[in-house]
Amino acid sequence: MFAKIVDNEIVDLRAVSDGQGWLTVPADVVDLIKVYDAETNSIVAMSNEEKETRHAAQLLDDAWSNLRSKREIQLYETDSLVAADREPIDNMMEYRDYLRDLPSTYNDETILDQDSVMTFDEYVESR
Repeated sequence: MFAKIVDNEIVDLRAVSDGQGWLTVPADVVDLIKVYDAETNSIVAMSNEEKETRHAAQLLDDAWSNLRSKREIQLYETDSLVAADREPIDNMMEYRDYLRDLPSTYNDETILDQDSVMTFDEYVESR
């Protein structure tokens, strides 16, 4: 097995190399998560520390994505309720402000313990 290296990252794995930029993957690393070691110019198994760091980063990315997705759904679902030709609904504009401000109420530490995004009815009840 061979690994294609670009900008010190593995970008492709193949059974056969097709030229420059490919390194042989050692047999003892084939079934493991692989990374490129620039110091030794070789493919090595990812360390437990690297796995934990990547996992933590993925959890953080997922939490932010989840928050934004839920917020966008609620904004979309209330778009038609604030149209200029409709009667205003009490608290709707405040609710939409709450939704827009949500990301600023969290940081990289608190986002992992985020509450779910309140629906309009939940928001009104919380007031």
